[in-house]
Amino acid sequence: MTAERGPAHWDVLWSMLCGGGIVYSASFAVLPWLLDQTRSEDPDGVLQAVTLAGAIIARADQPHGAGDVRTHYAAEIEQLLARKRDLVQTLVEQDRHDRLIRMKLGRNWADPAGPTYPVERDDLRPNALRAVVSDHMAPLLKEAGFARSGPRFTLTTASGDQAWILAHRFELGEYDAEFHVDSGVRPSSLDAVKEAKVPIGDSVLDQRMSDPWDSLQMWKFDLDDTATIAIFKDALRDLRDHLAHLVADRQNLLALLRDPAARVRSISGPRDRLLAVSSYDLGPSEELETALRSIEQRNPSDRLPAWIRQQLAANS
Repeated sequence: MTAERGPAHWDVLWSMLCGGGIVYSASFAVLPWLLDQTRSEDPDGVLQAVTLAGAIIARADQPHGAGDVRTHYAAEIEQLLARKRDLVQTLVEQDRHDRLIRMKLGRNWADPAGPTYPVERDDLRPNALRAVVSDHMAPLLKEAGFARSGPRFTLTTASGDQAWILAHRFELGEYDAEFHVDSGVRPSSLDAVKEAKVPIGDSVLDQRMSDPWDSLQMWKFDLDDTATIAIFKDALRDLRDHLAHLVADRQNLLALLRDPAARVRSISGPRDRLLAVSSYDLGPSEELETALRSIEQRNPSDRLPAWIRQQLAANS
């Protein structure tokens, strides 16, 4: 676990220490370290540490060869429980904790002290996502100018820059109606790059909204669950407004890409490529030239810098 740890690092720890809900002596030996992580200033890391520790402790009755772990680690367990109580003070925070456990351990992890998950009624399961999109997503997004095409909503500015939000199914069990909400920003500058067949992805900012914003990554709905729907709509409204801000002015997107704390998933490599694709149509700049040199030094065969310089020369 490095100083730049992220979701992928935590995924590895989950699989090694509590994969499928199976624990080992090493799982309990990590509890003191997990307690230290709950004192971090990274809210996602605190959530991961508290939730993983709770999942491990809940499996203490399994054969694991670590002896009486509830006695041996009593002090750590007491502090972890206190930290969890501090963490889940609101419905939003409790929901994030519960969904993380469900995502990692599935619907049948069966800890009597842990969160319970209502099973959707059979008649709702096939249409739950469609109902959420039509009844809850569409009104919020259309009022902000997003156009709908099925479960995808797109906001297009006068300059051609686009922001998009997409909901799609992600089933974890026979009766689950869980789904992801993905989103992205696609500047109009990307069109010419793709038309020139310079290898590149489809969006500059393309990710599930757990990073860098709060998680809209996975949702499960009983359509009568008004509390969860209210939480979802609040998070969706924040996401909608943030994306609209990013495409309102290209400088807003560039400011996000410049920020080292903004953990964005690149179209095809590091942040310098994102900056270059998102800014070359604005004309030459010292920042653009620095990004192009950085790309060339890392990969001399990358066609993007040469193509961008051709465009700049043609437009000068």
